[in-house]
Amino acid sequence: MAGPRYFRTDGIVLRRVDVGEADAIVTLLTPFHGKLRALARGARRPGSRGGGHLDLFTHVTVQVARGRNLDKISQADTLAAHAGLRTDLLRYSVACAIGETADRFSQEAHEDHELYDSVVRTLGAVADGGDPELEMVAFGLRLLDHSGYRPHLAACGRCGDELTRVDSFHSPAHGGVICPRCGPVVPGARPLSANALAMLRLLQSDDLATARRVRRDAELRREVEAFVRAQTAHVLERDLASLAFLQRVRQLS
Repeated sequence: MAGPRYFRTDGIVLRRVDVGEADAIVTLLTPFHGKLRALARGARRPGSRGGGHLDLFTHVTVQVARGRNLDKISQADTLAAHAGLRTDLLRYSVACAIGETADRFSQEAHEDHELYDSVVRTLGAVADGGDPELEMVAFGLRLLDHSGYRPHLAACGRCGDELTRVDSFHSPAHGGVICPRCGPVVPGARPLSANALAMLRLLQSDDLATARRVRRDAELRREVEAFVRAQTAHVLERDLASLAFLQRVRQLS
């Protein structure tokens, strides 16, 4: 039996592509319908009833009409505008990385409450003054875990020995951290400091409260971020385009 012709859903705007003179195709992440692509007619027209509600990373409620080839958004209302993302270039670039990661890992018409809730929570924290880079890395680890690619941080991904808090190595091909004995013989393995391993363990356990209290160390932050970036790229078989934008923004700072 076919589903209802019209339905309402909450969603986060992950992507928006302008088409024609006034329309836009919007990609939403929703709790019940997974990733949803829909046409918003007149969204770019001045005074449009729905246009301002469909900006990137806005948390919205939309009414959708089923279409033969593409659904159509007939109404949109804002739940959270996340204005903080549009007044701070670093926060906006981090949001781009979070949105692209969610887009790559999500599926159309696949219900995924956990992913949706994680995106809503993370974008809200980034917009409302949270530590943007720490939120991004924690989100990346949660998403890898949720998708079945939880990085090995407790035992060596090659030999299975318990990992202690010492300088180790990182091998995406082996699923995460490998021990000091295995690291030198694994092609492409990169050094990972003991402090980075400790921080990754905090973030993997979703203990952001403790992670936020760690003294801010730019080198440590970059090392932890590089770990998550490499693991994600290995799973997706590509790097995220938004990370190049984030790097350019950092160079302007």
